[in-house]
Amino acid sequence: MLSVETPTTYYTATRKYDLNFPDLDQVIDTEVVVIGGGFSGVNTALELAERGVKDIVLLESRYLGFGGSGRNGGHVMAGIGHDLEKIRKSVGEEGLQAVFEISDLGATIIRERIAKYDIDSAWVLAFLRTLLHWKSPTVTPSRCGPQKV
Repeated sequence: MLSVETPTTYYTATRKYDLNFPDLDQVIDTEVVVIGGGFSGVNTALELAERGVKDIVLLESRYLGFGGSGRNGGHVMAGIGHDLEKIRKSVGEEGLQAVFEISDLGATIIRERIAKYDIDSAWVLAFLRTLLHWKSPTVTPSRCGPQKV
């Protein structure tokens, strides 16, 4: 059974960075507090910093990436996990195209940040969007085959 206090997984055993920081042991004033050092918390703090917010504190009770963010395979996939026909009926063909473009945006942001911050990662772009039982002249596979970033 995986211990919640000290998980021993492939991901914790092979992490490349020291993700521990000093405990908060004093009262501090800050403009923004982000609670949780998982993917969403770190991303929120980074987005704010990139937009010019200077006074940000990120609080994490254990270490960055401790929870579910630190126990996944790191797969970044664009796409929609829902019935495309239902979505099309709700938002139309142009709306569906916009949803696909937004789903691609997240992977693009992560790839750009890996380059911008010189993150030592094993990023490999290797997927093909498969559109089964759905024909659309406006939505096509955007990338095919592995590409190293």
